[in-house]
Amino acid sequence: MLLVLQRDRGKMGKGIICIKIVNHNILYSLNNNITMKQVFALIIIICFSLPLIPPASPVDAQAHYTMVIEQQSTYHSYEDMTAELMNAAKNAPDIVSLFSIGTTYEGREIWVVKISDNPNTDEPDEPDVLYMGAHHGNEKTSYEVLIYFVNYVVEKYYENSKEGNRVRYVVNNREMYIVPMVNPDGVNADERKNREPNYMPGPMHNPYPNCYGVDLNRNYDYMWNIIYPPSDTANPYSNTYQGESAFCELETQAVRDFVGSHDFVISLSYHTYSELILYPWGYTPRPPEDEALFIDIANGISAINGYEVMQASELYLTSGDACDWLYGEKNVLAYTIELGSSEDGHNPPMDRVLNMSETHVYVNLYAAEIADNPGGEWVLREEEISEKAEGIFEDTPTSFAMMAVMIVAIFGITYGGLFKCFRIAIKSEGKKHGDMEK
Repeated sequence: MLLVLQRDRGKMGKGIICIKIVNHNILYSLNNNITMKQVFALIIIICFSLPLIPPASPVDAQAHYTMVIEQQSTYHSYEDMTAELMNAAKNAPDIVSLFSIGTTYEGREIWVVKISDNPNTDEPDEPDVLYMGAHHGNEKTSYEVLIYFVNYVVEKYYENSKEGNRVRYVVNNREMYIVPMVNPDGVNADERKNREPNYMPGPMHNPYPNCYGVDLNRNYDYMWNIIYPPSDTANPYSNTYQGESAFCELETQAVRDFVGSHDFVISLSYHTYSELILYPWGYTPRPPEDEALFIDIANGISAINGYEVMQASELYLTSGDACDWLYGEKNVLAYTIELGSSEDGHNPPMDRVLNMSETHVYVNLYAAEIADNPGGEWVLREEEISEKAEGIFEDTPTSFAMMAVMIVAIFGITYGGLFKCFRIAIKSEGKKHGDMEK
């Protein structure tokens, strides 16, 4: 078990302390406007409770971030990824389907993996979740974390384990769509942009010499035509070139048409680097209408990966961004996750890729778990504390449950009710737990 006291790095206010309890790969994140006096009271309670907690066994410690999937030594090529996804669909046809949503300029398929208990059937009662990687072809970590996630889910779904229980709940109650490489031509060339030649305006439409590609994450049709000086998104030679028109590229057209045929609730778009969780808007400093909800969910993600939460425009202004389009046009709770630090860069060593992949398995599961009701809240009365705590800490050691009940009951009642918990579905046998709010 790990307990962390951390000042919130999001926009929820300077006085917020985030209390994180991690046990058996489950993170419980408790938040409230509490004073340091109250924090000291909590520490005293925990200290008196520590003798009740047995030390973690070597097996538990090893299992925390260990998978039986063989660790790879190099980045996947497009061909490697295709073979691996086909293998997953072949070996687990009851939960995995693989299909193409379009073809690139150089003829590569844009693959989508669907993971659900009925992968060949659309089930309207199951929330849809979208995961995307490699809008930028030189950001290879962004697709590696998603290939790893596919393998993890296939591996754990058939296991009789706590991880298996959690994965089975998600797979049996959600429809997860994973697009590891939005830009396979760029991946193949190790270039940020795609590979279609850029053409000069005018009737001749001649290509610019040695000028290829559009930044796909500037080509979506939401505030696409907003140009920010000194931005060079209108320059075909720029790495952030937005294209001749919105959705002029085959890859973004494929994403547009695919998203239009589904009702996605949440999307995660992976990029590198900066260790950030970004939410709309990117084109303006104006906060989105659903900012409080965006921050709540983002703080739940941050509690898992430790990344900083901010509105995308705080980093820099962008136009034609995928997440702005997903939220502005399709009402999807869309996030960009910038993987890794500046030391990692776009393509860090494989041991760092493995570490990020392992961590973001839980980010991906969290996004799927909350998709049934992202803004939902569950109000508890004081007499319900013991009953709900027993359910929440199901499958955990009795001593840990006792400590948790003590913390919640004593500290919560003493200082005016329960904390607000980020909504995290907890592993259990066929049960789902929701928000708790004071």
